[in-house]
Amino acid sequence: MKTLIRSAVLCAALCMAGMFVVSCAENNENSTAVPDTGTGTIVVSSLTVSSGQEGVVIPIKMTNDTPLRGIVMPLQVRQLDAGAFITSLKLSFGDRLPADGLLNDVQFSNQYFAEDGECKSNKPGGYGTIASTDTLMHDVPGSPVGILFSRQRLVKDDLPNGTDNTGSFIMTVNITGTPGRFEIDTTCANPSNHLLLVKPDNAALIPSFTKGTITIQ
Repeated sequence: MKTLIRSAVLCAALCMAGMFVVSCAENNENSTAVPDTGTGTIVVSSLTVSSGQEGVVIPIKMTNDTPLRGIVMPLQVRQLDAGAFITSLKLSFGDRLPADGLLNDVQFSNQYFAEDGECKSNKPGGYGTIASTDTLMHDVPGSPVGILFSRQRLVKDDLPNGTDNTGSFIMTVNITGTPGRFEIDTTCANPSNHLLLVKPDNAALIPSFTKGTITIQ
């Protein structure tokens, strides 16, 4: 089910000379921000998998109809049914954003194993402590797990308008042996990283977001 990211105040800053986006939309119930027309979309794939299956690829596909110089995408993996989850997780890039491609001046593929953030208007919630920053497979201790995908350019070319075919952001997971469901939704990560796209003029856009549900059979 497609949902629009909650109302937010944008405080994105993408600068030259060694600075990049690390803070963006704040969760603030008393503020409003309407996405620009044509902000783009982020879609997490929904899949049906087998219990105990290994190497399951979950693509996250992006469409942008304006050029971009930055992308910030914090996600959360959370079980919906007890025991139906992942045992390990690998984060990688592909499609229009390979690791050595555009927006590669600054790249993040962080994993978080504790929901210990303070990125929701300085209230508890989201993710703070980084467990890993690479693109290797890591065992996870249990639900929930936080993720931060981020790509920025400093001096190179912007990402042109386009639509992913196979997913520029990729999660590869091993699945538990328990039938049920888990979901992948948006969240936030310290200090104030929320889902957004950044245009060449540094204006921040809130894309529409579709969460993914993985069903284990």
